[in-house]
Amino acid sequence: MRTLHRYWWTCARATAVSLLIIASPVSVVCAQSLLRMTDTEIGPIRAGMPITELRALGLAFTTRQIDQYGVDYTEYTIRIQQNVTVRVLDVEGRADDVETRSPTFFTARGAHVGTTLEELMRLYPDGRAHIGVERSDIGRFFDFATREGEPGGYFYFDLAGLPRICFHSSDICAAAKERRATSYSAIYVDPMTSLRQDAIGPLQLGMTRADVQALRLPMHTIGSDLIVAVARGREVLASFRGSRIWMLRTDSGEFQWYRGGQVGDSLEQLQQFFPSGQMQRLGPFLAFSVSRGHIFLFDTREPTDLCTRANGAPCAQFSQTHAVEYVVIGR
Repeated sequence: MRTLHRYWWTCARATAVSLLIIASPVSVVCAQSLLRMTDTEIGPIRAGMPITELRALGLAFTTRQIDQYGVDYTEYTIRIQQNVTVRVLDVEGRADDVETRSPTFFTARGAHVGTTLEELMRLYPDGRAHIGVERSDIGRFFDFATREGEPGGYFYFDLAGLPRICFHSSDICAAAKERRATSYSAIYVDPMTSLRQDAIGPLQLGMTRADVQALRLPMHTIGSDLIVAVARGREVLASFRGSRIWMLRTDSGEFQWYRGGQVGDSLEQLQQFFPSGQMQRLGPFLAFSVSRGHIFLFDTREPTDLCTRANGAPCAQFSQTHAVEYVVIGR
């Protein structure tokens, strides 16, 4: 911690001196790191960093208590420079929901708070804009993910005055493309509770049995499979092909994709999180594939799914049933 604190003191001192004299290599590097935005960082604040490490940076901050969905959190507002701040929530001792409304920070491709959606779409052709209405018309959303299908940064936009048709169209409306981002959030993906591209929690495709045992988690075998208890209520079944994991499964709703989506969600909810997802039948299950090898399973034998069983395809009532399992399969 002392080394880290000294670095930031040296960085701040070098930057201040450069403003009075001339930019030095140290001050240039420091300024770039202070004002950089990535998928996981905004300036010196890294999503997921321990709060103790954040406080040790030596930056001025204020705190307040806020309530989100009935849970009390401590919110930090960290001052990076004059009128340049980053906001984070203390979630179990780590910096989460890292956000800024300051246009001073830039991504490597030149995006910042204030960039239009149209320009973001040009800078990030693999990104995706999400505009729509939450289930039951409770609320609306408008954001842009810099990387679709993988954890990435999110730009958020003001909804006020946006034409209603923009929230009910499959195409991005012209008015939305002209909107400027009002905030940016870096993503923290907790390796113990997340669904990721090739992993469920700490278990990853390609791991050996020795790799799994090195996690030092409770586990037991069923035939050639391992069932690993990541935590209470969070179990993962690992199937091996040869010496390595080729498939992971869980029926726990405690694991979640970074954008949302978990066991227990309805088909309607998953389609909002993954608008490019596709349905297919797998034996007695209907499968919602969010990408190749990543599948939420719905059990058509459940009594709440009589409509789908009778018609052999999803129908209106099907969105009221819920995913019973999530599967990751290696290629």
